[in-house]
Amino acid sequence: MIGANTRSIALYALQAGIGLVWIAAAVGKARTPARILAGDVRKLLGGPIWAGSAIARGLPFAEFAIGLLLIARWNTSIVSAVSAALLFFFAFLVGRATLRDSIGQQGCGCFGARKSPARPPLMTGPQIIARNFLLANLSLVVALAGRCACSR
Repeated sequence: MIGANTRSIALYALQAGIGLVWIAAAVGKARTPARILAGDVRKLLGGPIWAGSAIARGLPFAEFAIGLLLIARWNTSIVSAVSAALLFFFAFLVGRATLRDSIGQQGCGCFGARKSPARPPLMTGPQIIARNFLLANLSLVVALAGRCACSR
């Protein structure tokens, strides 16, 4: 049987790992030129240029904040639920962009622009969707663990 302390450590390791993924995505986006990042956002969302630019400017800050809050264990259930909702939403956007074929050979820009545009993306639309669903479900595990009687 797994002890409560071991469960707590494993849950925090999962939570911190998800937080590090958010921070890596934020750093990658922050290092991407604004014009390219805005284009990536528009490929996923569609809509006017000004909206894509505004979202592209704020997205790295929001992702970095989510990552830090997860690592700091601040309102774990709420922040993990927000993390899960955003990851499910990103999976939906990537799926929609894949069906519309708007991602193309450039990739989704989830972790910033690639160094060599001639190289194919490391992950295709279905793989990105699967990754986002996995991370979203793990975020849900963290969010619900505080409310589950088994973690007390």
